[in-house]
Amino acid sequence: GGEKYITIGNFLDDANTNTTYVGGGVWDFAYYYIDDVSVYYCDKDTSFLENLLIVPNAFTPDADGVNDVFRAKGNNIKEFHGEIFNRWGTELFEWSNVNDGWDGKYKGSYVSQGVYFYVIEVVYNDDSTEIKRGAVEVIR
Repeated sequence: GGEKYITIGNFLDDANTNTTYVGGGVWDFAYYYIDDVSVYYCDKDTSFLENLLIVPNAFTPDADGVNDVFRAKGNNIKEFHGEIFNRWGTELFEWSNVNDGWDGKYKGSYVSQGVYFYVIEVVYNDDSTEIKRGAVEVIR
């Protein structure tokens, strides 16, 4: 609560920004299409928060050292189990340590760009449980 501003952007230079030309003529303005926004508390010290599970909706496994691994974050997690599936329901990856994550590979090779699905189950320190199901986009 109490937020006054929101900043949305990719924060990359022109050479590293994907663009799509959408028409002719010379315009003095731009359109920005935003198809998904996640807002969550992102201070490094989240210890004051109780049971929390944050799951991103996209990552870029391209070995550039930035956002290369799909991983969940949270507080008070005692047990963790995550699974990644393709659109046909084939399990591609499974992990049980919240600090680990999926590097975008299946059987040693990077998967294609696209949407994949996750099921993440956690047990918190107070023995309550949470299951999150959703989609994650692999962006190349």
